[in-house]
Amino acid sequence: MPPRLQGTPEQLATQASICQCRIDHPEWTQDEIGVEHGVTKEYVRQVLKKNDLPTRGTRRARGSGRQRDVPGATSASRSRKRRLIRQRMADDGTFTEHRKDGDSKSLLNVHWTIKRDGSYQVGSNNYRDLETALEAEI
Repeated sequence: MPPRLQGTPEQLATQASICQCRIDHPEWTQDEIGVEHGVTKEYVRQVLKKNDLPTRGTRRARGSGRQRDVPGATSASRSRKRRLIRQRMADDGTFTEHRKDGDSKSLLNVHWTIKRDGSYQVGSNNYRDLETALEAEI
């Protein structure tokens, strides 16, 4: 059955990519798919449900998942998010991230931009280089 997609051309491309990502990576969580595409996990859930695709990832083999509570370990979703930000910053020089506002359920838009002097601004914070910004913010 073809995907049921609607919206702007950019939204259509994102929706199709989300559907293909679920097919190609059935073990990924909605959050991991969302990070890969720069959208929320709720949006991923809505797209998958509308297209009759599984909303839950398949279980990973024991020990093949993310490492937790290990000093210096980086989760798969954090790595993907960093890769996505690097790519968008190289392409456009900007990136808008959706973050939870502390303990509340509301989302904040946090803008990443490259300044004229080559430094990076993330929200109201300034960083000398992208790697420093990623380390502090992600």
